[in-house]
Amino acid sequence: MDKTNITTKDHLEMLSIEELQEEILSLKRKLSLTETESAINKLETTQRTVTAIFESNPHMNIMFDSNFTVLDCNPAACKYMGVTTKEELISGFAEWMANSIPILQSKGRPSQTLAEMLLTAANEGYLKNEFELIIEGKTRSIDLEIKRIPYGDSFALLGYMIDLTDSEKLVRREKMLSALNEMAITLLSHDNEPFDHVMDKGLTPITETAGAHRVAIYKLVEGEKQLGQVFLWHGKVIRK
Repeated sequence: MDKTNITTKDHLEMLSIEELQEEILSLKRKLSLTETESAINKLETTQRTVTAIFESNPHMNIMFDSNFTVLDCNPAACKYMGVTTKEELISGFAEWMANSIPILQSKGRPSQTLAEMLLTAANEGYLKNEFELIIEGKTRSIDLEIKRIPYGDSFALLGYMIDLTDSEKLVRREKMLSALNEMAITLLSHDNEPFDHVMDKGLTPITETAGAHRVAIYKLVEGEKQLGQVFLWHGKVIRK
């Protein structure tokens, strides 16, 4: 293809369009050097912030390239996999997932492979999936989100994995602690009411949180190395 030549007022020589564009770009780079340095500083600050968030996340963060190869991970992912270095996770993650994903999920539906989930995220830009892994013989409920993000001239996939099994235990523990605090407050603030009535109020939050039908209270029998039942909650307090 012939190059289009133009003559400028200030230049007698003939310049091709490509050469002129290169001159313009060069001039812009020189004129915007200060702005460029400022932009680079802002970019580096942003990158440091993102890295800090990525590294400190208590849940698993794993980044894949457009070929579905692991690029990076955070310490939480290493800990969950039982490895000590990122290099170990990067080289072994695909095999670890393949060995941990059962053929069928607990409700009988076929499991998706890691490659299938990554492909969906790559094509659609986002994937959210709840599934089960079998780790050391125990079923773990996993919540997975994968987002496609720009990366160089292509894209990367950023995966967030949360173990719902641990989350459910944590929520349950927090609820139980809250119920225990409520019971303690009830017992301390209703000392003028009938004791059985106070016990009923105090034990109700515990039974609701634990999903229990009966709650018994025991005390150590004086002079004996055994516990004796003092109260039994079964819809109401039964004094022994």
